Amino acid sequence: MDRDEALALLDGHVHKESLRNHCLATAAIMRAVAPVMGGDPDQWEIIGILHMTSILRRLKRTWTGTGRLGTPS
Repeated sequence: MDRDEALALLDGHVHKESLRNHCLATAAIMRAVAPVMGGDPDQWEIIGILHMTSILRRLKRTWTGTGRLGTPS
């Protein structure tokens, strides 16, 4: 999944503008922190975009980690 797909899902599942803005702000922070924590900035941004949706639960099943969010094994 890329950023554009995540944004489309966000728009389809989160209808309050304030919650969408919260997700986008969270995504920006997570993207900035990812390299410091050894994570993939693109994956962390997508997780931030979708963190308010049930879609994230399905993505977590496909992104296996080594104890760090979004870090491939």
